[in-house]
Amino acid sequence: SIRRLAKMLNYIPKRNIPAAGISKIFSVSTDEEIIDSAGNNLANQVINWNDPNNVDYLEQLTLVLNSAFLSQNPYGTPVKKGTVDAVPVESYTVNTVKNLSVVYKISGNVNGATFPFEIVNGTFEDNLFFKEVEPNPSNGLNMFYVNDGLGNNSDQTGFFMYLKQGTLAFDDFGLDVPVPNREIFIDQENINEFDVWVQSINSVGTILDSWIKVPSVSGNSVVYNKILKNKRKIFAVDSGAEDVVTIRFADGAFGDSPSGTTRIWYRQSANKTVTVRPEDIGLQSIQVPYVGKNNTTHILTLTLGLTGSISNSLQAESNSEIKTNAPQVFYTQDRMVNGEDYNTYPLYKNTDIIKIKALNRTHAGHSRFVDINDLYKT
Repeated sequence: SIRRLAKMLNYIPKRNIPAAGISKIFSVSTDEEIIDSAGNNLANQVINWNDPNNVDYLEQLTLVLNSAFLSQNPYGTPVKKGTVDAVPVESYTVNTVKNLSVVYKISGNVNGATFPFEIVNGTFEDNLFFKEVEPNPSNGLNMFYVNDGLGNNSDQTGFFMYLKQGTLAFDDFGLDVPVPNREIFIDQENINEFDVWVQSINSVGTILDSWIKVPSVSGNSVVYNKILKNKRKIFAVDSGAEDVVTIRFADGAFGDSPSGTTRIWYRQSANKTVTVRPEDIGLQSIQVPYVGKNNTTHILTLTLGLTGSISNSLQAESNSEIKTNAPQVFYTQDRMVNGEDYNTYPLYKNTDIIKIKALNRTHAGHSRFVDINDLYKT
């Protein structure tokens, strides 16, 4: 009942947010025969990053990675180049065997409880942040080269991969005919706020179309006016109790209704506010099958670990929080004009904010020629 009332006020309760960050690659090895400049065969040899006992570690490590990378983007020729938090970042793609794994599972022990984690296919928004890309078994696996300028001994220099807490899964739905305002209920708990994707696929799982997620609002129509008019394959996600979700599609007039086989990906996360420390993960290895330079399949083994703590996970909104926040956000009418709006609206847009305080310094009709003199005591 609380959620239905909140929906009437155009308030969308926030689901849980998973812990996410980048993990550093500490060592690599491959079963492919690769010869370095000194004539050493690197097959099945563990090569450690910044190894003080191996002066040729950088050459050997990049030789192994270059063998696994796509031929058009060896080390030094990245797929993408930019910065995150003012630190230069380059993206490289491993030529993985297609239609196998889209994530690589590891685990961690946080505060005495075991949580699943996954190495996922990531990218980055220039000058902003790292993020996960849409799952696609036909894509290669991305990794990042980060260089903070403090030398190879720095924790923030080296090769990294994107890490997320939770378990990725998908459900396939056979939809015979398009139905206006179709809704698909996903009966799985603790689906997090960000990781829901919808795809149209063929009989062998190849992606035909990727659908665009738009903001969810009350009513039966999916928002369509915030994206380009030619983007008709859109969907919205409604949150339910225990972080179950309902996928809503358009009415067929302002957006398409799906038909055929529709695949919905989602990630179930811990729904806890935790801090993941490097010792909680330790050093863990994943094995990535890849296609080598001679079009033969090999195994790239990567040993990864955290170099800093991750503390960006959040619990879902409780019923009491929804009861408090929904009327306040409704009062703002999706804008910030007065001091109360500034005190309330950011809390809805960013659940990581604990408390905020804003004061009115002016008012409608206030003359710009009159100085504002706030009197206060400390």
